[in-house]
Amino acid sequence: MLHVSWDPVLIGISFIVAFIASFIALDSAGKVAISSRRESTFWRLSGGATLGMGIWSMHFIGMLAMKMSMPINYHLSGNDSN
Repeated sequence: MLHVSWDPVLIGISFIVAFIASFIALDSAGKVAISSRRESTFWRLSGGATLGMGIWSMHFIGMLAMKMSMPINYHLSGNDSN
């Protein structure tokens, strides 16, 4: 069986990133009702983009927090050949 553990500091950072992104997205949603139509569209798009990037960041930090007994590498180029 594969032994897996997680770095608690990175998990905490992941939680904080998700919390901040959610707070900013909810704050943006609150501005939709008091804005003109054009401003409302801006607040919706910026809130959605903020929440999407926050969720992606939270998951990526969580992936980095995972420690396994075998080596794992992330290659920016996406090319696995040496």
